[in-house]
Amino acid sequence: MTNTENTALQMIAEAARCPDYGPDMVKALMKKLDMNEKGFALLMNVAPSTVRLWTSGAAQPSGTARRLMQIYETGPEIVGRIDAFSTEFHEAGWHLKNMGRSIQGKPAQAEAKENGRVADAFKGAFRIERAFASAIGENVGLSLNALARLEQRAQRRPSVLEAMREQAAKAAPAKHQPEASHDRGSR
Repeated sequence: MTNTENTALQMIAEAARCPDYGPDMVKALMKKLDMNEKGFALLMNVAPSTVRLWTSGAAQPSGTARRLMQIYETGPEIVGRIDAFSTEFHEAGWHLKNMGRSIQGKPAQAEAKENGRVADAFKGAFRIERAFASAIGENVGLSLNALARLEQRAQRRPSVLEAMREQAAKAAPAKHQPEASHDRGSR
């Protein structure tokens, strides 16, 4: 298999690992993100009617849409966990620093500093992943639209000029060459 085929198979396998998003799960995600059908459609880069089909159960989201939903579903929780851990970590560090200051005879600091660069880097990575997933979804939508337009152009009827040329070729009388005679006098 070629690299392209392997990559395509990997993408299909990854899409298959995403949970099936039935109508209830789509509605729950929309509620979690506090979005209506139109806003969710913009987020997923699909038509609002497609979201209606998903929420009614008449259609299932594609593999790409399921992956995007999975990212949107877990993204905020991961960022929240990073914030919570970072806050606890900073408070523990603040207490240790104040213990050291009290041992040295210095006054304790009143407040801990804000979350640090490491937490921001982790949160940034998840935000970037969501941004990339959203951009990929947009590009997939644009590519599918371009493909549909190309298919429509390929199905166009032939031009009138070509039809006229074909008719002229059919209507032109075939030129008939006289048969060669074996008689020397007729030559």
